[in-house]
Amino acid sequence: MLEPADRAELMPLLALYGLTERERAITELLVEGLGTEEIATQLRISRHTLRDYVKAIFGKVGVCSRPELTAAPAQQSLAA
Repeated sequence: MLEPADRAELMPLLALYGLTERERAITELLVEGLGTEEIATQLRISRHTLRDYVKAIFGKVGVCSRPELTAAPAQQSLAA
């Protein structure tokens, strides 16, 4: 069963995946539960650009969905 990771444990673990600073910022907003439109507006980028970032993040972390993204670092810390 996938469980959401705590923000404090999530962000340092994301560095292990080689995410850029922008990708980490987007990931943090995704984990907070913000939607595509909210994130794009907050970061002043288009929804299309945001989707490209999200695809890149998913590829680097090896997940296919937002819930998996939230749980991935927690799973990684359990495996360590």
